[in-house]
Amino acid sequence: MARRVGWTFFGLNIVTLAALGLLVALDDINISSHLISPADRIITSGVIMALLGATTVQLGTIAVIIARYLFPGRSE
Repeated sequence: MARRVGWTFFGLNIVTLAALGLLVALDDINISSHLISPADRIITSGVIMALLGATTVQLGTIAVIIARYLFPGRSE
């Protein structure tokens, strides 16, 4: 169970990182082409903080899923 959950989150994080890399490349292209100013970037500190927060939530979710699988509640 832990492997399936871990690999699912790992795969989704890889997709997210690939999308983030694409957006960073788009930012660089747009800035070097003078289409936008550096202040108009897509990837800002707020985006980085949101990704860090989402990663923290994912780790907590993994811990809860694994704990519920290993220690199921009492059945009534």
